[in-house]
Amino acid sequence: MPVDQTWMRRALSLALEAQNQTLPNPMVGAVLVSGQGELLSQGWHKQAGGPHAEVEALEPFNQVPADATLYVTLEPCNHQGRTGPCTDLLLKKGVKQLKVGTLDPNPKMQGQSVAYLESQGVQVETGIFEGPCRAINRIFNKHITTGLPYVTAKAAVTLDGKIANAIGASKWITGPESRAFGHQLRSSYQAIAVGAETLRVDNPRLTDRQSPSPRQPDRVVFSGSGTFNTKLDFFVSEETRRFLFLGRTAQIPKVTGITCFQSKEPWFDPTEALKHLYQAGICSLLLEGGSGLLAGFLAADRVDQLAIFYTPKIMGQPRAPGFAGDLGPLGLDQLPSFYFGKTLRLGEDLMIEAFKRSEDVYRID
Repeated sequence: MPVDQTWMRRALSLALEAQNQTLPNPMVGAVLVSGQGELLSQGWHKQAGGPHAEVEALEPFNQVPADATLYVTLEPCNHQGRTGPCTDLLLKKGVKQLKVGTLDPNPKMQGQSVAYLESQGVQVETGIFEGPCRAINRIFNKHITTGLPYVTAKAAVTLDGKIANAIGASKWITGPESRAFGHQLRSSYQAIAVGAETLRVDNPRLTDRQSPSPRQPDRVVFSGSGTFNTKLDFFVSEETRRFLFLGRTAQIPKVTGITCFQSKEPWFDPTEALKHLYQAGICSLLLEGGSGLLAGFLAADRVDQLAIFYTPKIMGQPRAPGFAGDLGPLGLDQLPSFYFGKTLRLGEDLMIEAFKRSEDVYRID
């Protein structure tokens, strides 16, 4: 492996130390390397509002050695946020050689820092191990460029794609290892959403009860019509924020502490719902079903990632619901298409990731 990729790969591994901890900011890692190829220092961005990776990596030095090279997974910032511009810090510390994994997609950036540093005499090279450096920040890349949360649809299915049998029984399709991993997945997202039927039938708590130190997501429910049993956990538990998106005929429950939005249409438009969630500070959303909710988001082209847990069983019941619901009479060239990511064996089950955009697939080979 080329030397630059070796050091950038180290910076990438540092960035991943803060996985799921930095939103709305990206994950970033940095290493400072001497002209003789020795590691001088390193750092990573640990949480939003905390020091950036460059700050941590350069902290031991008043002036870095003249022949040192700084490797950073993402273009350094050049604007004032909760912390100062990293470009100013690099110049103050005397950085002369900078290697960047990928440019920052933030509209405030997009190569501006690179251009500024070059104008100040810094030698800058970009695109080092670019694919992985970009893919780790797929959530940031999506929300910072679109103003919408990154959406992952999760489902537990049989080999023929069924999420329940013909009478609606779904506990349990997959094994305990898959269910435990699914709980941990909840902590990876800022909010989790279900449809009204799933709420009524399963009364899910929508929490992570498996991780050692879970970060519980905000909870979201979509309902086209009808009334609610306000004794369900969603209406009783105030552990996290709650959002309710209703169609025009649904009745607004008389419960305090829930943010409600009601559409003039039969079903709340997924894009409009995502806009509301983003305005509430939510950058990532996990859809857990049922099939009607997933079908609505798929039809609106608002699913960025799939996490499908397959069990080695066949339902074989035509009336049993499939995870994607009814998308209508689409031609083969109209089907929602994805790019396969990683697969993971979980007991007897298999979890398959798929991504709407090829650049979101994380590969280091």
